[in-house]
Amino acid sequence: MRTSSNLIPSRNLEPTRFYASFRETVPPAHAVRARYRLITQRNIIRAAARLLLFLLVLVFFIPTSGSAADGSAFIRTAFLAFLAISMLGIIQHLGASVKLFFRTWPVWVLLLWFLLTSHWASYPDISIRRSIAYITIYLIAVSLAVSFEHPVDFQRPLYLGLVLIFLANIVAAQIIPPNDAKLGVNGLYAQKNGAGVIALYVIMVMTFSIALRRPLITKLFSAGLVILGWTFLISTQAKTSYATAVCLSFMIPVISYLLLKPKVYMLFAAAVCALLFGVTVLVFQLMNVTLEELGKAIFVDLTFTNRTYIWNAIIPEIWHHPWTGAGFGSFWATGRLLNPINARPDEFFMDAKLINEAHNGYIDITLQAGFIGLVLALLVMARATWQLCRAISIRPDDCDGRVSCMIMLALGLAIEIANLTESQVFQYSNPVGYLFVLIVVQAERWRLERTPII
Repeated sequence: MRTSSNLIPSRNLEPTRFYASFRETVPPAHAVRARYRLITQRNIIRAAARLLLFLLVLVFFIPTSGSAADGSAFIRTAFLAFLAISMLGIIQHLGASVKLFFRTWPVWVLLLWFLLTSHWASYPDISIRRSIAYITIYLIAVSLAVSFEHPVDFQRPLYLGLVLIFLANIVAAQIIPPNDAKLGVNGLYAQKNGAGVIALYVIMVMTFSIALRRPLITKLFSAGLVILGWTFLISTQAKTSYATAVCLSFMIPVISYLLLKPKVYMLFAAAVCALLFGVTVLVFQLMNVTLEELGKAIFVDLTFTNRTYIWNAIIPEIWHHPWTGAGFGSFWATGRLLNPINARPDEFFMDAKLINEAHNGYIDITLQAGFIGLVLALLVMARATWQLCRAISIRPDDCDGRVSCMIMLALGLAIEIANLTESQVFQYSNPVGYLFVLIVVQAERWRLERTPII
């Protein structure tokens, strides 16, 4: 009699012979190896994308030498090298890249319009070169977006890059005396506004990074940077950055909280704000306070440090080419000694070395790309803001993803607000404008996708 110990297993007892579901749930070995290689490849690409973003932040905000008309040779070389690397990410995620390309249609339509304006620009070669710079950044942004698998992949390299640049500014402020002590500390930059912008971004990123799920030591480090950021920002006397930091530090958490609640909460908050605004206007009328008196009480200087003189001189120039503009990047810093403004040569804003922007990005984009360019730029800004708000609302259980989207929203709004007194958004050769393109593409990436796109 045969016992169980000497029974020979039969092929008929193989589970895959009788149970098809078992055969389907156990993939072949070659499929497991192929998927492992794919995962490893994607992890390498994601790590490379993080490193690329970190290097981009450094290149954006570390001052380099170069003429205003020709730009920096180092920046051009770096952008070309980054673009070559980014093409690997686009090729690896070709389907996702095409999908994201269609989602970001307002951006590339605007960039193509910039390129088209070179046909009637006074300096078409400069206009083409500056337009291509933004197109290059856009392609890099698409590659980064499809290579990242979570919003925090954008936050981490941005965090590290800003930390290094900010600490370098603090050291420079202690070693290098400011250009004008009365105007405030300027750090590594020629003007205080550049240092103020860095302090503003550090405050935004570090403040909300405290809410990320990180070790306690990392949270304390972020909190310390927030304190240093406020101290440095006050020392720069950059009023626009200071006011923006105060407003957004309170506004972003409130908006994020309301986005996670039913729509009735948002409607109630809007009604309360409208009521408070109406009551404030009524009180000012009863007190016979005029808009001019109110403006002086809030802004002190109603010329905004002589900016209104520049605006008054530039607005008539817009009407020479109201729809098409003078050509993107072909009005300022083209190598001329005087700016092409119809005014007396001795006006301070005529000096091309002193003034190379309108000090209002919305006026500047209209001047260079016409009302068509302005409408497209406003569409890009409004769409990016909306998409980031939506990205926050669909992540109630993803703390790190939600906070990372809050950081992008804070930076995007900070750039759009600062654009009222400094030409930043889609301004030629402007690192803040380049960063804004990265944020816009990230907004489209995380608006609809909670999982990696293949």
